[in-house]
Order: sequence, then structure tokens, then C-alpha cells
Amino acid sequence: MSTDPEAIPIRVGLGVAIRTKSEHLAANLANSGEIQLLITRRRSDTVFPDSWEFPGGKADDGEALEACVVRELREELGVEVELTDPLSPVSHDYEHASVILYPWLCRLAPGSPAPRNLEVADHRWIELADLPRISLPPGNAKIVDEIMARFRG
Repeated sequence: MSTDPEAIPIRVGLGVAIRTKSEHLAANLANSGEIQLLITRRRSDTVFPDSWEFPGGKADDGEALEACVVRELREELGVEVELTDPLSPVSHDYEHASVILYPWLCRLAPGSPAPRNLEVADHRWIELADLPRISLPPGNAKIVDEIMARFRG
């Protein structure tokens, strides 16, 4: 539980960037074997040092969550994304803070540069089937479950 029970939860926008091996995200992704997800590794000087996560971060005061996701992926990876579908928000209490995670499915926008490590230690595209084996911060478990359920073919 967060150390301050009266603290307002931090709103965090997450980008669950998806691509197919053919680099084309179709409207209906029936073949889950084609899906890859973009994850990033946290820097060693942060909470959950060196762990993998979906890219994103804290929404600024008054900032729309959709704008937060686009901004965070631009700042962290230098990419431009198009949001496609919101996933279910997830509330989680960490020892250091309470958060509400707002994940969005997205894809790289046409003409976007390739991801690069601007504000992250590393990044990589992983196969959808590998997602449950990646050690993500605990608040991400429900997000992983929803992604796997959505794309299970």
C-alpha cells in the first residue's frame, strides 16, 4: 500500500505498441503469431530499475490521457504513434505511490522514425506469445491478461 493513504493516484498513460511481422496492423488481427509488442527497459536510477515495461508515463495536470501516451512515446523513444483502442484502466498501490494505469493499443504512425533509446535504457519488439514470460512491474499483470485474451486466436 502507498505510504500516504490520502494521496491522489498518479495517472499514467501507457502505449501498448503493436505491429505485425509484416509491419502492417490490420483491423482484425486474427493471427496472433504475427503480433509483436514494443517494450522498454527502465533506467537503473528509477523505481523498478532495469525492469521491462510498456512505454509511457505520468500525465501532466490537465493533460488528456491520449495526449499523454503520444507525448511519452515521443519523448522516450522518438516515435509517433496512432492510438487505436483503449484497454481497461488498472489501479495499483505500490509502496511508493498509488497509480491508475491507462493503457492504449497503438501502432507506429506512417513515417514515424524507428524507436530509439532517448529516455529508456533499452527497447525491443517481443512476440505476443512471450509477453507472459516478461517480468513487468506488478501493476501490469491485468494489462497482460487483457492483451492475451484479446489476441488469443
